[in-house]
Formats: sequence, C-alpha cells, structure tokens
Amino acid sequence: MLELNKQFISKIPYVNTVYSATLINVFLVFAVLLLRKNNLPPEVPLFYGLPQGESQIVPSYLLTVPSLFSIMIIFVNVSISFLITNAFLKKSIIVSSFVVTILSVLTTLKIIFLVGSF
Repeated sequence: MLELNKQFISKIPYVNTVYSATLINVFLVFAVLLLRKNNLPPEVPLFYGLPQGESQIVPSYLLTVPSLFSIMIIFVNVSISFLITNAFLKKSIIVSSFVVTILSVLTTLKIIFLVGSF
C-alpha cells in the first residue's frame, strides 16, 4: 500500500507546492472560523461581482468558500495531471493551482482587513 502511494505521489510534479497550497487553504479556513467569533461582523461582503446591495452580503462563515474552492481546484488539477502525459502541462496545471490559492488568500484577507475589528 505504501509503495502504491509513493508511485502516485511521484507522478505529481511540484508535490511540495501541492502540499503547501493545500496547507495554506486549510489554515485559512480555520483562521476565518476562529476570527469569526470575535473579530468579524455577522455579515460580510463577498460576492463583489453581483449588483451592489444585499446580494453581495453573506454570513461571515462563508468567507471559507474561496479556500474551499481552491482546495477543490487543487484536487481536480492533481487528478487531471494523472491523465496528462506532457510534463509541461502537468507543471502548468499544478502551478495554476498555487496561483488560485494565492488569489483566494488575497481575496479573503482583503475582506477580513476591510470589515474586521482588530
């Protein structure tokens, strides 16, 4: 079983990047849930693409959505990398997962610093 896991992991390029991105997202989910209790208002603006008003406002626990979405993107991209044989495309997919993680972290932190009370 352990040998089978090593074979799968060896097929993923930049495996440390995948681990880092996943760890960052999990940490941000827990950080939002911890900050939610004392430092965030009950409702925060999240969906900036929607028209101004009530449609942008969500409960503060939904600030975990960008990180959970990033984790889903990482999982999908790693799964796709098993199907692709081209090494450049594999690396590009993994790097794009890390870029999605960085963008979701920036989005979440910007909202937290905008409405949070520290």
